Amino acid sequence: MIETEMTFYLSTIGVGLSAGMLAEVFLDRWDDLLHKRIAHLEETMQALGLDTRHIVHYLRLWSVSMVIVPLLVLIGMDLGVVVFPVAFILWKLPLWIMNYLIDKRKKLFRDQMIPLCVSLANSARSGLSLPKGLEDVLPELQFPLKNEVSRIVNDYRHGRSIIEAIRDAQKRLQLDHFNVFTSVILTCFETGSNYCVALDKMSHALMENQRLERKMDSETAAGRSVIQILSAFPSVFVVLFYYLAPDMVKLLLWEPKGQIAIVVAAFLNYCSVKMALKYMSVRI
Repeated sequence: MIETEMTFYLSTIGVGLSAGMLAEVFLDRWDDLLHKRIAHLEETMQALGLDTRHIVHYLRLWSVSMVIVPLLVLIGMDLGVVVFPVAFILWKLPLWIMNYLIDKRKKLFRDQMIPLCVSLANSARSGLSLPKGLEDVLPELQFPLKNEVSRIVNDYRHGRSIIEAIRDAQKRLQLDHFNVFTSVILTCFETGSNYCVALDKMSHALMENQRLERKMDSETAAGRSVIQILSAFPSVFVVLFYYLAPDMVKLLLWEPKGQIAIVVAAFLNYCSVKMALKYMSVRI
């Protein structure tokens, strides 16, 4: 009897250990697949100084939701056809969130380039060299641009040339405004020209660009609000109509023809909203 119990316990432990090892291998392979899907966006986020340490945990939660939510819609709510747009939204959700964070960080970099250009132009007027000027303006900067300038200064202190350090930052960030800044700085530095005038013009151009973008955002805010309200109106209408005629809404939700109509309406709504936002997001 004792030998039988020991055999049972040992076999249970062996099965548990095997299952744990298989689960670890599966998670590693699954994490690799998830990272391949967002690799380009993750690299951009890391280059822009965004925190990606916990992204693997968020992706695992997203993977679980990709299974649970469609099953809940399909089996729990018995909405067979509606599961397709729900799965599409869940599939696109990480990319939408990451692109939003990247666009927001790029605008922050653009805004912080203005004081950097002004401060460097003032340091050039006072006769300071480019490395010394970058070192002096460092306390005036804010995150995330401060980290990049600090990295350039540290690379220069450790023996690299200032040109190599700035070009590395340019390759790492891949930002239009920083590319222009790099071209101006390196051209003037290599030719021995005084770059304070060029930086002054660049700072004025960035301020004008910022002013125009903010003005455009404020003038199109009402239009974007209308688009958002109109896109949410069908869902709100269905919820409100449910309280007036629940039997008719149940026919719409739980009949195949009604579910097909919902999917078609959702697809047309998505396409129209995307097209309208594209027309309103004019780049300067």
